[in-house]
Amino acid sequence: MNVIFNSSDMKTSPPSCIGLANSPFGLSILCWQADALYFLGFPASEDEGLQQFRDQPRMPALPLRNDAGAKQWITRIFTGDIVLARVSGTAFQQQVWQTLCQRTQPGETITYRQLACYSGEPKAYRAVAGALARNPLSWLIPCHRVVHSGGKENRYRWGTDCKLTMQKVERGGICLPAALSLF
Repeated sequence: MNVIFNSSDMKTSPPSCIGLANSPFGLSILCWQADALYFLGFPASEDEGLQQFRDQPRMPALPLRNDAGAKQWITRIFTGDIVLARVSGTAFQQQVWQTLCQRTQPGETITYRQLACYSGEPKAYRAVAGALARNPLSWLIPCHRVVHSGGKENRYRWGTDCKLTMQKVERGGICLPAALSLF
């Protein structure tokens, strides 16, 4: 799959729809405006998904509910269509997300410390973890590729099982995002 990432200001260009749909990783929650995706997550329940969306910094009030539209987005994401994604975050968060997309390939992992070094802030590995925890586009910005240096499985916003499934899918070469242009 091909993803084009652009920076976005949620205040001047807010998403207009939110929806839930089944995906290869279980339930998904998506938020979008016209042709651009703003949020993608894989909650354990509808309530958790809506709360995660509400907790996302810079997101507006809950947009119009459109589950049929969400199903169309999931189809596009997991069948290889080009997807335009709008990303809102601090300059540091965007740097971390961009570096992660550029420095890792599907099936690979990277440590928080390595990602901090590649992001130009070698001592900021905890801040890197914080940036990844605020990733608005799970799977598309592949935070599931980041692991602890000691090999211990770390917490993942959408659950450890989801993270491990994503890693397995990538190692198998299925449905892999490839960033064309970042931020």
